[in-house]
Amino acid sequence: METMNKKVMWIDDDVPIIEAMKNFPWEKYYCQFVGSATNGKDAVSLLDALEPDFVFLDITMPIMDGLEFLKIAKPRHPDTDFIIYSAFCEFEYAREAIRLGAKDFIAKGELTDEELGSYLLKMMGRKESREEETAGTYRYEVQYVIDELGKHFTEQVSMDQYANVLGLSVNYLGSLFFKETGMHFKDYLTKLRMERANQLLRFTPLKVFEVADQVGIPNVQYFITLFTKYYGVTPGQVK
Repeated sequence: METMNKKVMWIDDDVPIIEAMKNFPWEKYYCQFVGSATNGKDAVSLLDALEPDFVFLDITMPIMDGLEFLKIAKPRHPDTDFIIYSAFCEFEYAREAIRLGAKDFIAKGELTDEELGSYLLKMMGRKESREEETAGTYRYEVQYVIDELGKHFTEQVSMDQYANVLGLSVNYLGSLFFKETGMHFKDYLTKLRMERANQLLRFTPLKVFEVADQVGIPNVQYFITLFTKYYGVTPGQVK
């Protein structure tokens, strides 16, 4: 399953925030940071050139503030999601921003890096649901789980921890995962572990109990049962 990274632009006169955003791990959340501006006027021409999927912007900025920018930008880029990210959080300004086309309003300092990542995944899921009426509506959430499993399947992992990061219930994420992959989370995890175990048994001198531990199943008897059920032969027969 392939995903195309979404382009993110940041507009803020707070230079340290801009610098911090340049160093944020965007790729981990299927995004790329494509540009920034410190006022709305500069941002307008940059927006036309970059055509980002998501724009985070402050309200109070010199030359042209965020609300004035939105009045110009949203009609020209109706498919771009604009998210207000501001310390200036009075209700009237938030309501005006939403009226002008902003998708959300976040207070500065409200999100940690991990929470920002989770927020991006949720926003991409919503964007997909607007763009496609297909089974891939929530593919970014599911792709996140798949990628994390690919890195950490030899560790003790669970659907609970990924659901917590994504801000979804375990049952709901599990149903999305099955809908997208055709497999339950536990079966997908077993598949990754068994395929790695088969490689280790065939091409390394590791003993069966060592292979079991290497793929995240320290109980060797349980590992032998799983492997035999998966391949139809025992680990010893593979060796």
